[in-house]
Amino acid sequence: MIRYRSIQKRVLLEETGPYTAYGLLAEEYADDSWRAIAVVPDISCDKAFVAQLAEKCTRGQLSPIQMLDVVTDALS
Repeated sequence: MIRYRSIQKRVLLEETGPYTAYGLLAEEYADDSWRAIAVVPDISCDKAFVAQLAEKCTRGQLSPIQMLDVVTDALS
């Protein structure tokens, strides 16, 4: 089983200052624990958007190999 979670990242840019970005983490359940297998760290500043994307990916049991394609499609 694979689950997707939104993750929060604090970013500091010299030009614009600090901001909070949200990314997507893919985890696989094996041997009674979850382990990270893929991440796209900076997708959007919209927490709800990334959380909805994580839920859709989990519900559809998206292969982590396709994660970047799904993120790119969601942003376009």
